[in-house]
Parts: sequence; C-alpha cells; structure tokens
Amino acid sequence: MVAKAMLCFNNKIIYSRCDEAYRLTQSGNLNVPPEATDVFCNGPCFAETRLVLGCINGVISDFLFYNRATVRDKTYALGAGCGSTGYRGNSTAVFSLFHTSGNIQENLFC
Repeated sequence: MVAKAMLCFNNKIIYSRCDEAYRLTQSGNLNVPPEATDVFCNGPCFAETRLVLGCINGVISDFLFYNRATVRDKTYALGAGCGSTGYRGNSTAVFSLFHTSGNIQENLFC
C-alpha cells in the first residue's frame, strides 16, 4: 500500500505543470521561498499538491510522511500557507501552528 501511495508523487497526470522545485516531497517538505508564495498559491502548484494529497489519502488514509506529518497535517498547512491570513508564506507561523498541535510541519514555505 505504501509503495502505491508513493506513486502519487510521480504521477505525471497529477503533477504536470507545477515546477519540480515546488513539489511536495516524500519527506513532507514543500520548499517554496516566501517570494514565490503567490506563484505557488495562485498557480498550478497549489491545486496539483492538493491532488497529490488526495491521491495519497485515497490509497492509504493513515499515511505518514518521513517527517511524521499526516496528509491532514499537510492539507491544513497548505491551506494556512496559502490562505489570506498572517500565515500566508510564513514558514515560522505555520511551523508554530502545527508544532503546538503536536505535529511538526517543517519547510512548508522556507
């Protein structure tokens, strides 16, 4: 099951237009620098990353990334990092938000 979930990261139909540098990794990282937040959030990367998360969740609902984050954690962090609040593009704020809930979200936007 885990091997099938890992295929979601390399699915050319799901990840087709997002720059590879901004793609979610198996470690659970999204390496989007603050100055690229609008490009990531307003372009294909946001939608395609949500599709990857949905693909993973559809294969194995309790999937854990290498950094021990869940699909739910990543979905919430993605929403916070691209939202219209003070968390937008702010890796420190997103890290703090999820660290206090017991889940560590490193490198969402850094």
